[in-house]
Amino acid sequence: MQKRHFLVRANADGGYRLREVSADVARGVHQFVTTVGRCQPSTDREWIFYFMHMTISRQRANEIASELVHEVCDEQPADCAELKSTDKST
Repeated sequence: MQKRHFLVRANADGGYRLREVSADVARGVHQFVTTVGRCQPSTDREWIFYFMHMTISRQRANEIASELVHEVCDEQPADCAELKSTDKST
């Protein structure tokens, strides 16, 4: 399964700032992050979000992760072309 890892920080305006990181960086960060959200937009891909300096439940982290996947796909369609075609067929 292909995985993408993102650091997530809350913005003052209520939004979120994302930064994609390598799996090695994600493993190191995971030691210090309290909440991880996961979203599996297709059967062969998983996006993992590490919520930095945020106190939220795992359920809320997963909800936000799902929202963030859609935002990334809207802003960077080339990154998600395969995901969008998968979504349409289901």
